[in-house]
Amino acid sequence: MNSEGYGLRLIYREDLSKLHLHVSKVGVYCTLHNPREEAEKGRELFSDAANIVVSGDCWMDYVPPDSDKGKALKGLQDYLGISREETIAFGDQINDIGLLRAAGDSYAVKGAQPELKAVAGHVMTEGPEENGVLHVMESLLQLQKQDKDQEK
Repeated sequence: MNSEGYGLRLIYREDLSKLHLHVSKVGVYCTLHNPREEAEKGRELFSDAANIVVSGDCWMDYVPPDSDKGKALKGLQDYLGISREETIAFGDQINDIGLLRAAGDSYAVKGAQPELKAVAGHVMTEGPEENGVLHVMESLLQLQKQDKDQEK
């Protein structure tokens, strides 16, 4: 099985039911079909068993039906004792919608899916290749430093 570009060692299994593992996510790579169409077909077949979201140009994620990145972030916020307002999230794909909604401030990176841009608080003009997330984080830290300096 080809894993070129991901640096992963993949093992093909004919029957997944024989694996004795707890599976929290299955990522499906769709090279021959549109992942949006395939995700919709999957939702029709597996709606009780999985939440199926598009996670890239050729990827779909199958996760437990009651889970998404937003619920994971909410659990992390609760565990760490931080508020929604103290949280910032960045995303690019449809599977990041819940994540952005769970954060107090949110950013869709350059090239993000239109559905994600619609829920983001900000749409960035820079993407990963321009270190866009890093630039936003540096700017926010600089603003925080200025606010603390003004309080003195």
